[in-house]
Amino acid sequence: MASSIDVACISAANNTLDDVVPDPYGVTERTVSFEAATSVAPEHAELCVAKLGDWFVVLDPGARLIDSRDYAREVSANGDAYLFRISDQPIAEHFRTGKPQPIPGGGTASWGMMRELTGITAEALQGATFTVLEMD
Repeated sequence: MASSIDVACISAANNTLDDVVPDPYGVTERTVSFEAATSVAPEHAELCVAKLGDWFVVLDPGARLIDSRDYAREVSANGDAYLFRISDQPIAEHFRTGKPQPIPGGGTASWGMMRELTGITAEALQGATFTVLEMD
């Protein structure tokens, strides 16, 4: 797994796959495991997405998603989006209807926090098939 990874959990209630794919990425036909998704390319150019229960999960082994305020606002326009950076300096953010929201625990990200806020478990992530997203 990459040393830092961004994970976006976006409510699927009012979103489609196309709604959660960041520009300038597009959906490919390729699928990979969680292990491969978290280390897709040495340059970390690719992202991956899976639908787990009520959430779309976008993985970015290049740790760029949380820095994109436009992305957070766009994907939360129709509901909740949680963005986590799992790293030595973890970050967690919550957006709803395009606006930042308070997050329990002061915004320190962890896999456990993701489970608490979304119900997505490590087992679900590890068992999921992720679709690779490539730059258009």
